[in-house]
Amino acid sequence: MKAVEIEFFTRGKQMKIFKKNIAGFSNLTSRFMGIILVAIVMSTSMAISIPILNLRSTENFVILAGSTVTVIPPAMITGDVGLSPAAGSYITGFDGSDVAGILYVVDASGPAGSVINSTLLTTAKGDITIAYNDAAGRTPIPTGPFLNPGNGNIGGLTLVGGLYKFTSSAAITGSDVTLTGNPSDVWIFQITSSLNVGSGIKVILSGGAQASNIFWQVGSSATMGSYSVMKGTILADQSISFSTGAKIDGRALAFTGAVTMGSSVTTTKPVLTQPVQLINLIGGWNLISSFARPSYPNMNDVWSELINDVVVVKNNTGKVFIPKYEINEIGNWDVTQGYKVYIPKYKTLKIYGNKVNPLVTPIHLYSGWNMLAYLRTNAMDCETALARITDNGNLKVMKNNAGAVYIPQYNINNIGNMIPGQGYMMYVTNSDNLIYPANPLSKNSSNFQNSKPQCLIIGFDNTGNNASALVRIEGSSNFDELGIYNQRSQLIGSGVIQNEIATITIWGNDIENDMQDAGDEGELLEMRYFNIIKQRFEDITIQNVKNLVVGNNEEFTYRKDIVYEIFGKMNVNSSISEMKVQPNPFYDATKIEFFNINECKGKIELFNTNGAKIRTIYEGIMKAGNQSFDLNANQLPSGEYNLIINLSGKSYLEKIVIAK
Repeated sequence: MKAVEIEFFTRGKQMKIFKKNIAGFSNLTSRFMGIILVAIVMSTSMAISIPILNLRSTENFVILAGSTVTVIPPAMITGDVGLSPAAGSYITGFDGSDVAGILYVVDASGPAGSVINSTLLTTAKGDITIAYNDAAGRTPIPTGPFLNPGNGNIGGLTLVGGLYKFTSSAAITGSDVTLTGNPSDVWIFQITSSLNVGSGIKVILSGGAQASNIFWQVGSSATMGSYSVMKGTILADQSISFSTGAKIDGRALAFTGAVTMGSSVTTTKPVLTQPVQLINLIGGWNLISSFARPSYPNMNDVWSELINDVVVVKNNTGKVFIPKYEINEIGNWDVTQGYKVYIPKYKTLKIYGNKVNPLVTPIHLYSGWNMLAYLRTNAMDCETALARITDNGNLKVMKNNAGAVYIPQYNINNIGNMIPGQGYMMYVTNSDNLIYPANPLSKNSSNFQNSKPQCLIIGFDNTGNNASALVRIEGSSNFDELGIYNQRSQLIGSGVIQNEIATITIWGNDIENDMQDAGDEGELLEMRYFNIIKQRFEDITIQNVKNLVVGNNEEFTYRKDIVYEIFGKMNVNSSISEMKVQPNPFYDATKIEFFNINECKGKIELFNTNGAKIRTIYEGIMKAGNQSFDLNANQLPSGEYNLIINLSGKSYLEKIVIAK
């Protein structure tokens, strides 16, 4: 039979196969068509979302070995190097200029400049085992194009994110391999025996794929050919070797054996280049969370780009992260938790890591208050998102950063939808586990109630310190307003009545800014009813004040995070009648007149529209009968003001206008 030369064109490249007999043409054609088919399948398969490996204490290592670490200078190693349990003398070839990091050893026999830390190394070697077993044990067992892709040689293929399995060895030879996906996609390669990367071969990343999300679990040893370019973390049971000029953007972690490097080898700890979530922070207090688990979860790493901006971060137990003083009581970011953050001005927090699957990421809730994360990537109404813990009656109340509430017991939802990036405060009666619905689902709230007061408007922003009140006023009218005042007659909370019910966020003082314009802990509070049509305060009686979550009767005082249930009614008989201010508007002076039904203690005060007191006009005993007081406006600027008359704890308001 005559030998022929056969040419195939695939992916724009000409491939020549020489010295094949005509009789073998059919088999050869079938083989290459199979390779092409596999390539097509792999390049069009949908990525399968899998959790990232947790490398724990090995995060900062680029090289970690069990028996030896050798290098032929020159080399460029960026990241920490470690050897354990072998003695430090088994690290050779290092001259102190080739490692941009720390060289850890177990004893004093290591190279000059090395650091002895056997405890850290023992922990790190244990963490290699945990990560290796995690990768090797991932399920479900891959099938179809994810099982033995390319018949064990993935050179020339384009692979999407997911879990891949090789039942024998794996190779990348002949052509480069491309890993394509978004910044949160993860690749885990389960390799039963060895991994071989040919000389000059590259692992190419496209579409935002990141080296920090790629893991090669190797059952025996891995070999990188000369001038090859590797991406990702190699976890080898035995040894890892790099020939001359090889590069790795990742880690070489060998459990029992050696890591050997030829001349001009370059190793670099992988750096996340694209965030998977952007969280907008307002100036002041924020309550935030993330649907992504940070690849580098230490608070110093999470906040590295805002380290000079953030003042304090608090978790649910009160532990803090204060970078200015190098205090990190929190440690690592917990993806299931929410965090309170104070930052002076608007900034954006970038989260680098991997999206979690909410269906397999339960959030443990403790009896009482919890500060929790919202793990879905799109908004969903509170009723659907929290159905699992509302259907059993366990959820009492949930609050967002603005103090809005969701109280399923009364079908009240001032929050509307839960939003990615936001954290939430939640009170549950019993310990529970919250599991959010899957990401693709989306539903807007049908019970969203968020009418804002038009007259009783608070004059300050979120203080990061609040309480809540659910108020029922019998005989009240829709769209009238309720105000909560401190002992200095400052408005610290307000709400709009609908169907005789109002929900009110009551703000406490901001301890971060030494703010004293809101509520002090334990301070007695006053509630006032404002008639929106008559534009004046009217008389109400508070009949009962209860702690909504525990059911106890309470005194109406400011207490951080308490949720009050308050019952009251409109009073038919008023302490005051025939109230008038004339002239109004006025230039320099006006007269305040009203009829006081019963002798009592009284106070007349003037406030600006932000709730700040301007002056006390009168304070003392008011006899029954006609009352008349003069208001001089010589030193007051033009504008609108609130005149409040308080008789025996009942308040009445008249709006006045000074026009100069």
